[in-house]
Amino acid sequence: SSSSSFVLNLLGNVINEIPSYAFQNTVANLLMLNDMGIERIKDDAFNGLSFERLELGGNNIQEISVNAFRDSNPDLSNGLECRHFEGWEVTLAEGTANEV
Repeated sequence: SSSSSFVLNLLGNVINEIPSYAFQNTVANLLMLNDMGIERIKDDAFNGLSFERLELGGNNIQEISVNAFRDSNPDLSNGLECRHFEGWEVTLAEGTANEV
Protein backbone atom coordinates (compact mmCIF):
# COMPACT_ATOMS: atom_id res chain seq x y z
CA SER A 1 0.00 0.00 0.00
CA SER A 2 1.25 3.48 -0.76
CA SER A 3 0.60 6.65 1.12
CA SER A 4 0.30 10.03 -0.51
CA SER A 5 0.20 13.50 0.88
CA PHE A 6 -1.59 16.50 -0.49
CA VAL A 7 -0.62 20.05 0.38
CA LEU A 8 -2.97 22.85 -0.61
CA ASN A 9 -0.87 26.01 -0.65
CA LEU A 10 -2.77 29.21 -1.37
CA LEU A 11 0.05 31.52 -0.28
CA GLY A 12 0.38 34.72 -2.27
CA ASN A 13 -3.36 35.17 -2.64
CA VAL A 14 -5.31 37.82 -0.76
CA ILE A 15 -8.82 37.07 0.40
CA ASN A 16 -10.64 38.84 3.22
CA GLU A 17 -13.25 36.15 3.86
CA ILE A 18 -13.50 32.38 3.75
CA PRO A 19 -17.07 31.71 2.62
CA SER A 20 -19.29 28.78 3.56
CA TYR A 21 -18.30 25.44 2.00
CA ALA A 22 -15.07 26.86 0.54
CA PHE A 23 -13.30 23.50 0.96
CA GLN A 24 -16.23 21.09 0.48
CA ASN A 25 -14.97 17.57 -0.39
CA THR A 26 -11.29 18.57 -0.03
CA VAL A 27 -8.71 16.23 1.50
CA ALA A 28 -5.44 17.88 2.48
CA ASN A 29 -2.62 16.81 4.77
CA LEU A 30 -1.67 20.47 5.08
CA LEU A 31 -3.85 23.47 4.24
CA MET A 32 -1.77 26.66 4.22
CA LEU A 33 -3.78 29.87 4.52
CA ASN A 34 -1.04 32.01 6.11
CA ASP A 35 -0.64 35.76 5.48
CA MET A 36 -3.65 36.02 3.17
CA GLY A 37 -5.41 39.00 4.76
CA ILE A 38 -8.24 36.83 6.11
CA GLU A 39 -10.55 38.80 8.41
CA ARG A 40 -13.72 36.68 8.50
CA ILE A 41 -14.44 32.95 8.47
CA LYS A 42 -18.09 32.14 7.80
CA ASP A 43 -20.42 29.32 8.94
CA ASP A 44 -19.38 25.97 7.48
CA ALA A 45 -16.25 27.44 5.87
CA PHE A 46 -14.40 24.15 6.45
CA ASN A 47 -17.45 21.89 6.09
CA GLY A 48 -16.45 18.73 4.25
CA LEU A 49 -12.70 19.35 4.66
CA SER A 50 -10.55 16.42 5.81
CA PHE A 51 -7.20 17.63 7.10
CA GLU A 52 -4.23 16.89 9.32
CA ARG A 53 -2.95 20.43 9.71
CA LEU A 54 -4.45 23.86 9.06
CA GLU A 55 -2.33 27.02 9.17
CA LEU A 56 -3.98 30.43 9.55
CA GLY A 57 -1.06 32.43 10.97
CA GLY A 58 -0.34 36.01 9.96
CA ASN A 59 -3.95 36.92 9.21
CA ASN A 60 -6.09 39.56 10.89
CA ILE A 61 -9.04 37.34 11.79
CA GLN A 62 -11.71 39.51 13.39
CA GLU A 63 -14.67 37.17 13.11
CA ILE A 64 -14.89 33.38 13.02
CA SER A 65 -18.18 31.55 13.16
CA VAL A 66 -18.74 29.07 15.97
CA ASN A 67 -19.86 26.75 13.15
CA ALA A 68 -16.84 27.29 10.89
CA PHE A 69 -15.61 23.72 11.41
CA ARG A 70 -19.00 21.99 11.49
CA ASP A 71 -18.83 18.63 9.67
CA SER A 72 -15.11 18.93 8.97
CA ASN A 73 -12.89 15.90 9.52
CA PRO A 74 -9.63 16.73 11.29
CA ASP A 75 -7.17 13.87 11.74
CA LEU A 76 -6.97 13.49 15.52
CA SER A 77 -4.50 10.61 15.50
CA ASN A 78 -1.63 12.86 16.60
CA GLY A 79 -3.73 14.93 18.97
CA LEU A 80 -5.35 18.25 18.15
CA GLU A 81 -3.29 21.28 19.06
CA CYS A 82 -3.89 24.98 18.63
CA ARG A 83 -0.63 26.89 18.39
CA HIS A 84 0.34 30.52 18.02
CA PHE A 85 -2.85 31.90 19.49
CA GLU A 86 -1.25 34.48 21.78
CA GLY A 87 -3.28 37.64 22.03
CA TRP A 88 -6.51 36.11 20.75
CA GLU A 89 -9.67 37.32 22.40
CA VAL A 90 -12.99 35.57 21.97
CA THR A 91 -16.22 37.54 22.05
CA LEU A 92 -19.56 35.93 21.32
CA ALA A 93 -21.95 38.03 19.29
CA GLU A 94 -25.43 38.49 20.72
CA GLY A 95 -27.60 35.41 20.22
CA THR A 96 -24.77 32.93 19.63
CA ALA A 97 -24.23 31.61 23.18
CA ASN A 98 -26.84 28.88 22.77
CA GLU A 99 -25.04 27.56 19.70
CA VAL A 100 -21.82 26.83 21.55
